[in-house]
This record gives sequence, C-alpha cells and structure tokens, in this order.
Amino acid sequence: MLQTLISLEDEDIDIVTSALRKWCSENECEIDSAKGRNALVTAVDLIQTKGVRDDFDNHLASKLAGTSMSPAAFASSEHAVK
Repeated sequence: MLQTLISLEDEDIDIVTSALRKWCSENECEIDSAKGRNALVTAVDLIQTKGVRDDFDNHLASKLAGTSMSPAAFASSEHAVK
C-alpha cells in the first residue's frame, strides 16, 4: 500500500486513506484485501488524473460502484498492487 501512496502529497495521502478506510468499512472488506487494494488503486488514480478532492468519498464510492471484479480475477489482473 505504501508504494502506491508514496507519489502523493501529504494532503492527498490523508484524503485517499480517509476515503479508503470509509469505503472499506462500508463494504465490509479489509484494506489489504484484493477488493481494498483495487479501491486504493482507483482512489490514487482518481486523485492524480482527475484532481478530485472535494467530496472525494462520494466520488470514490461512485467510481467503485461499477467495479465488481472478484478477488481472484483482480489478483491476477494487471491492476493488482504487488
């Protein structure tokens, strides 16, 4: 997880980790699970490419709402954080 966050500014790290904790809690998954790692990659991408900071929790939840990749499929995908 740390390697994914290292490219972000401190404020962005706080935004991403806060939203990620909330999303994982609401979706009953661990941050270090495949589903949690997928959410982390999505969150970092969202903040880096879209520059979204306001209402980040809701933007992340919306982005992930269409994501229904199984843990096994995600783990073998190119997006998995290793």
